[in-house]
Amino acid sequence: MTTLLTVEDAAAELGTPVRFVRRLIQERRIRFHKIGKYVGSPERILKSSSPPAPCRL
Repeated sequence: MTTLLTVEDAAAELGTPVRFVRRLIQERRIRFHKIGKYVGSPERILKSSSPPAPCRL
């Protein structure tokens, strides 16, 4: 069975703010599973390919 990370855990794993992970989920740029009102991302997905870094101006 796949381990699901919460948005907060995924942000800590990636070293990014929670807001950035929520935006990646909203834009469907990372895979996620919605269970009721909870959203989780598979741990292996986050470790296999990092999402693009946030752009700073």
